[in-house]
Amino acid sequence: MPHVHKKHLIVSIIGSLFYTMSAIQWLWSSLPYLPNIMRFIETIQPTALPAKPVEQITVSSPPSGVFIAVVIVITIVVIIATIYALIKIPVTIGKTGKKITKAASNYIVPVISHHRPLTAQKRQWLTARIITDIKLALCIVPILIAALSYPMDSSLPYDIFMLITAVLASIALVLLGMQLVVMKYWRPRADNT
Repeated sequence: MPHVHKKHLIVSIIGSLFYTMSAIQWLWSSLPYLPNIMRFIETIQPTALPAKPVEQITVSSPPSGVFIAVVIVITIVVIIATIYALIKIPVTIGKTGKKITKAASNYIVPVISHHRPLTAQKRQWLTARIITDIKLALCIVPILIAALSYPMDSSLPYDIFMLITAVLASIALVLLGMQLVVMKYWRPRADNT
């Protein structure tokens, strides 16, 4: 029984890494559009009146021991929270990605089969195929979004931007391929994609 859990764990880890890389890829490909979005947001926000300058006089004294202790405790808490977040974020992205692709495939399967009854094996095969297609789209669509950013003004040259986009897509596709190979040869249940 522990051997089965090990298979599921490896498939889940590869899947979480794939979804994390896809999220990074989507964020990277939308980067050139960010200045235009920010300019649009600035145009629809009301302008604030200039504030009157206020003269402030500050007197500084050496920090007390209690203040230093509080700063050290807060720093330790922030470091622990950062480590926890760095571990938890890929797991959360993986679970959310799995849930979304599974829900989308459950919605698409009846549409493709024209609401005809399917055998369990055929339904499982069709669900796995649709999930794979959705994952491929998660890798390919950001490349197209990035390619369409050519006329945008950016501080990064377009060819370097596209090179980084291609590297991110390649890593995501390799992770997807690894997951599919592991799924094919180990044959864990289909809901672990």
